Amino acid sequence: VRKALKLTTQNLHYQYGSSDPKNGGMDCSGTMYYLMQNSGFKDTPRQSDEICLWVMRQAVLNLSEDKTSVKDSAFSALRPGCLLFWSGTSDTINTRRLPVTHVMLYLGKRRRDAKPIIFGSSEGRYFDGKRRNGVSVFDFTLPQAGDRSSFYGYGPIPGLPFDIVR
Repeated sequence: VRKALKLTTQNLHYQYGSSDPKNGGMDCSGTMYYLMQNSGFKDTPRQSDEICLWVMRQAVLNLSEDKTSVKDSAFSALRPGCLLFWSGTSDTINTRRLPVTHVMLYLGKRRRDAKPIIFGSSEGRYFDGKRRNGVSVFDFTLPQAGDRSSFYGYGPIPGLPFDIVR
């Protein structure tokens, strides 16, 4: 989490196809790839659907499709450090093994108001009512019924001891 927050201070924009902050920005999976590679998780895949498959095979993926509130019981296992996956955020779905097109990291709930927050790279998510682009912290909100995108599921980073995630 500390390494993730440090990346938010570098003023990195959203840059599709990049996983290196030296390029001035990164995309969602590139940000997770960079963060995990630099945190000792050397077998981390690069693409969001592959990261999701990695979680499915080596940890536990909690499917949460069709949920519209983080307060739903489907999120009872959600802990800081879990990876979050969405579908339908881009048109690349036909070339993927899973319909996953976006990934971020759950940071937890803010102390002052218990609002759930996430980390990653995006082109237009919000934080405290302000639109943000690039590598940043964002409010964790779920797509609503009828939205183009949907939430797919979440799970811990494979190899991360569960007691650290709590």
